[in-house]
Amino acid sequence: MNSKWLNIILLLFVTGGILIVCNNAYSQVFPVLRTREVMTPERCNQRKEFSDRFSGSSLLNNNFKDTNDTEQETYERGGNPTKILTYSLAAFLYIFNPTFLYENNKINSGITKEISLGFGYFGEYRIAFEYSFLFRELRMNHFRIGFKYDNLTKNIQPSNILQTSGVFSYGMSYFTDLSNHGLSPEMSYGYSIRNHKILIYPHIKLRYTYLFDEYKSNILDFSFGIVVGIANPFIDLKIRRN
Repeated sequence: MNSKWLNIILLLFVTGGILIVCNNAYSQVFPVLRTREVMTPERCNQRKEFSDRFSGSSLLNNNFKDTNDTEQETYERGGNPTKILTYSLAAFLYIFNPTFLYENNKINSGITKEISLGFGYFGEYRIAFEYSFLFRELRMNHFRIGFKYDNLTKNIQPSNILQTSGVFSYGMSYFTDLSNHGLSPEMSYGYSIRNHKILIYPHIKLRYTYLFDEYKSNILDFSFGIVVGIANPFIDLKIRRN
């Protein structure tokens, strides 16, 4: 398939995914009116008789209004259909992160994935490896390895349980596409779930790659998704706080 069409398909997928997430967030703040069943006094009475016959429990009867109460009762039926699509998008971003780059006066897209090995009480000092696959015909594979530091915006204490915090990250990586070589300073922002052993880090990232060959075009890229990683393997930090 032509790389141009692959770029268009990925862009449509990402745009649709963002709309799904926004729609789901909107529906959580402003619930959409769903199909409702009117609970008439007769219907409440039928339910009460049913509970008396099969359970004999007065606890269940408290869930129904007295038949003398003429006020109507309603309840919601069904769930939010966008949740399945939202979870599917989250699973996709967990495995593959969309990336867009500007190089040689052209815009290309692809997918990328970063895994990291962290050190410190929150795994904030990270050695990261990233592989990117681009939807084009030449130099489709990008490899990076480097060091990154996560600056946590929340004052959390070392703990064995997972904790959340906003994160500003910055770092430097060595870059190669098996033909060219360079250095990639970067910065990112996100919201991490972490402790001294595990990192889950949804984020957005902006990066600029300087190529050592002055006759080659430098690369500007933008990506978003989820970084996963481990921290302090085979190291006991002796954290006893719960």
